[in-house]
Amino acid sequence: MVYYWNVLPSHGLSELWVKAGIGYSTRFVPIHVLAAQIGENSCQVLPAVHVLTGCVYTSKIGTKHAALMTNPEHYLADFGTKTDESTID
Repeated sequence: MVYYWNVLPSHGLSELWVKAGIGYSTRFVPIHVLAAQIGENSCQVLPAVHVLTGCVYTSKIGTKHAALMTNPEHYLADFGTKTDESTID
């Protein structure tokens, strides 16, 4: 949801809260606040960070925290969006 936050206000949404946790550890996460804190550039590279660091179903090459501390906006800005036509057969 953080990745999509930049387009949601243009559709009239001013806040977005997501319920997380189970049982007594349930809490509400303010997506609009989180997106503002980490910035639009970081929000846009989060899918690439997630893919490279793995999740429950894939292996990983590092941790999300370590990846987010290495300036991912610089290194992953075009990740998965450009192809080199000369390498495609």
